[in-house]
Amino acid sequence: AEVQLLLTVGESAKIVADSARNAAKYDLQTKSFTDALSACEILKKFIENYDIVLVKGSRINKLELAVEKLRELFS
Repeated sequence: AEVQLLLTVGESAKIVADSARNAAKYDLQTKSFTDALSACEILKKFIENYDIVLVKGSRINKLELAVEKLRELFS
């Protein structure tokens, strides 16, 4: 299955999103956020029940906040 949406957090990760979108052989949607809290505020807009979500990152970007928000929204 193709990745439909790539959300990134942090300035360096924006480069990853841009590169992935440019390399994709389909219309990959990307959204970039400066910090995890900004991403958490709008997660519900992008994720629906039964979507598969991979959270990859470091504690520096505080992505555990995104995981906590996802659990709150979908538990």
